[in-house]
Amino acid sequence: MKKTKFCLFIFLLLILFSCNNNTSTPENMQKSYVPIFKTEVNSRGLINMVPDGNPFTNMKDASNIMTSLPLMVGISEAEGSFDSLTQNLSKQDGIGDLGFDIKLDSANSKLLSDGSSFLIYNVYEDNQQVGFIEYVYNPATKSFSYRQSVMLTICMKMGTEVVPILVSPYTVEYTNIPLTISNGIISYVVGEYKDNSFIDNGIADFIMLQYGITKSLEFQRQILSSKFDNGIYYSVYRPTSFIKKLNTKEAEILDILSTSTNNTVSTLPIRTTDQAKAMKIDTLNSFIKYAYKSGEKIVSHNYSSFDDFNAASIKEYNFESEANINADFAENPVCYDTINKKTASAKYMDPTYSPAFKYILDNYDNNNIVIQSLPGLTFSNDDNFGFPHFGYTLNNNDESTKRAFIKKHLMNCGIPVGAITEDFLSKYKISLQ
Repeated sequence: MKKTKFCLFIFLLLILFSCNNNTSTPENMQKSYVPIFKTEVNSRGLINMVPDGNPFTNMKDASNIMTSLPLMVGISEAEGSFDSLTQNLSKQDGIGDLGFDIKLDSANSKLLSDGSSFLIYNVYEDNQQVGFIEYVYNPATKSFSYRQSVMLTICMKMGTEVVPILVSPYTVEYTNIPLTISNGIISYVVGEYKDNSFIDNGIADFIMLQYGITKSLEFQRQILSSKFDNGIYYSVYRPTSFIKKLNTKEAEILDILSTSTNNTVSTLPIRTTDQAKAMKIDTLNSFIKYAYKSGEKIVSHNYSSFDDFNAASIKEYNFESEANINADFAENPVCYDTINKKTASAKYMDPTYSPAFKYILDNYDNNNIVIQSLPGLTFSNDDNFGFPHFGYTLNNNDESTKRAFIKKHLMNCGIPVGAITEDFLSKYKISLQ
């Protein structure tokens, strides 16, 4: 009898061990890294970019940060089953640090066939969906990919009226970005320089429908070099960025606008905030399908694996035959301290106006700066564009000091000094004479 009881005891132990072991299998329990969208609640958004209490000091900084960086303000470590992960992330729904109402779409977030975790978020403005965010993390390679797309309808006061001054579907994409984790600090580089060439895995695209109060039919592609480290983002547009004219596509563009807004918008430029608010997720999705070869796949949000997500990239677009604009492209150097809510940037408002580094260097010591492409807009420059917070100094006006300033930012963006040759600098058209 004792022998029988002992065997039964061993049998029960084996069952218990087996059950406990099954609850910690990779399918149920794994370490993951997930996006962060808020460190505290504040407000800013597509229509009102600079209300009281936000981390941006003026329209210049708000525009620069939003059009260079993702809506996520970091990445954090998480451990547990995928179900528990999505439950916890759902509790974080709400206004993110950059002022958009971001909510996890739990129903369409899922584990992919290769064990990667796919998360999708809906982006809202004034209780209507205006965009989405897709994030997929591959535990096998400790890499992530990220895609966000938002229907931008930025309005501001011009004289006595509030009018739309920038109307554009806007998409940021990071593809297959390795994470570096050291002493609990998570960092990553986008547009890395490796083996004597840049990896083009960071893109920021505008399908520019309107700039200022005039129509501006352009496809603007910014190629990014960016770095996130210890809570601080650094970013710059590389010289390979370009603009294509879409004037021959005007009839097709107007048809998309009219169809997706129930005829609320059928002409350009957009005149009222009501028209701006009529362009939401349907308009955005229509333009994604129109602009990108993988557009149908992207708006379906249906991916089977990490590689499948990466293959559905915005990299291939449908405007190859359109004419390029021969323009000096603003580099848009920005810094954003997500912890202390500090920003530094050059003017961005018109990306074809002038090289942004030159704009900083020419105006660094001026008491006020003027957005020349939007007459009448003047901002205080008491903080020297915000760069002293990030350790940038410009103590004199000689060429070597100016070049050191530029090189410091490029290196902060993850570009090694060996890549910052005279030829590379000359492509920014910053020959300081």
